Amino acid sequence: MKKVVNCLYPMNSYIEMYRPLFDNGFTLAYNNIGHTQDEQIVIDAVRGYNYVIAGSEIWNRRVFENVKGSVKMLVRHGVGIDNVDVGAAVDAGVAVSNTPGANAFTVAEQALGMLICLLRKIAFYDAEIKRGVWKPTLTSSLSGTVGLVGFGAVAREFAKILKVFPVDILVYDISEDEEAARRYGVKYVTLDELADKSDVISIHVPLSLATEGMINETLISKMRENAVIINTSRGPVIDEDALVKALKEQRIAGAALDVFIVEPLPEKSPLCSLDNVLLTPHTSSASVDGQKTMISKCVSNILDFEAGRKFHGLIVRP
Repeated sequence: MKKVVNCLYPMNSYIEMYRPLFDNGFTLAYNNIGHTQDEQIVIDAVRGYNYVIAGSEIWNRRVFENVKGSVKMLVRHGVGIDNVDVGAAVDAGVAVSNTPGANAFTVAEQALGMLICLLRKIAFYDAEIKRGVWKPTLTSSLSGTVGLVGFGAVAREFAKILKVFPVDILVYDISEDEEAARRYGVKYVTLDELADKSDVISIHVPLSLATEGMINETLISKMRENAVIINTSRGPVIDEDALVKALKEQRIAGAALDVFIVEPLPEKSPLCSLDNVLLTPHTSSASVDGQKTMISKCVSNILDFEAGRKFHGLIVRP
């Protein structure tokens, strides 16, 4: 019997999405471990299973060493693998895969929703009215220049959505794809130029040594006073202290954040006390349609790997 464990919350309403596994002789169990960073909890939850559908829980060398000989492949329910020690996986004989592009539209959709909500102060007005304050003011429309930091699947979906708005789109990425730039109607620039010219900066890069803290005090100081930052990628990409300082001093207009350096965001975080900040709890990919697409990709990854087929999303095979 081939055994699969899903480390995320139970998805009984999506059980039919797993049907291809059952039809091919797999069993499925749920061990919801809540994105834990406790190594032993992860080890106890996945030991004895052949395939793991993983969230953002810790996957370091100790975890892989303890599941060696049992787990064949880790399937990341999402794109980011910053929580996975890929080298340790290889040493333990565990393949690693993810679901690139599966949640791209869903994340781009939330980035747009957060952006408009921030610019038009929708959440702010809602909170004000509910506490008895009726004080309408002028707000900003989505126009001018949007800068995309990173130009992968999510950013490209976002660029497609933005075409209906009167905006120019600038892009910074470590690798430039001029054919894609023509297709999506964007222009590549340096990161400094993007910061200087953009009214909106939306972040779409994975977390790595190169991207951690890339939105720092120096870069923020180059931004316009009317500029806003949107982050639906990874929290540590932004220096939160520098961002809070700029927001408090009104050197930039606002921020909409779905991800944070520490999650859940602590109640006493200064971000929670700022009126020009919109916060959501790392939910940009958490739509019904997005979950279905990612589950389907996780399932196909497992079936393809078991059958020895090549597939998009395989990061490493020992």
